[in-house]
Amino acid sequence: MQRALELAPENADVLNAAGVMAYSLGRLDKAIALYRQAVAQDPLRAAGYNNLGAAFDASDRLAEAEAAYRQALELAPQASGWRTHLALNLRAQGRCDEALAEASRDPHEVLRLAAIAIIEHTGGRRAESDAAVQELIAKYQDDCAYQVAEVYCARGEADLAFDWLERAYVQLDNGLTEMKIRPLFRSLHADPRWSAFLRKMGLAD
Repeated sequence: MQRALELAPENADVLNAAGVMAYSLGRLDKAIALYRQAVAQDPLRAAGYNNLGAAFDASDRLAEAEAAYRQALELAPQASGWRTHLALNLRAQGRCDEALAEASRDPHEVLRLAAIAIIEHTGGRRAESDAAVQELIAKYQDDCAYQVAEVYCARGEADLAFDWLERAYVQLDNGLTEMKIRPLFRSLHADPRWSAFLRKMGLAD
């Protein structure tokens, strides 16, 4: 990746790819810088703003993340999965009603159900959260274990979260590449199983 940046330092594809790598490794300042460069080079590419929003979210820069997500959706309002990013950002800001409205509009059913389960739980609606996560499991347990793990982590159910992370590992779920930096998993960081899982993933510091 470094060689690619040397050869094409202003190429938006290279900058975005390097940003994704930095983000996955937890190098958030570097990821933000790379994504900002990518957006500057290609300001009409919606994915660049979505990536930038994720890096801001992981850095607890929630207002900046919200602005980046909204810019991405302005350019690509039907993008699959991106409204759930905005929805979870709004949830983190304590705006659960807005969050639920955004999540419900996302065309990506897996991410929509996971986000709804998380937001409903945050809003104190356990039955609705249970219904969403059970539908997610019934329909997608064989290939979306990572999202189920996120839900259980957000609900404070660590044992179930780790069970589903192990399933995701067996399934080779590509969502695991983001696990180190995702805010939803912070409640697991003090658990010794977390550092062990990061080592197994090759993501330990």
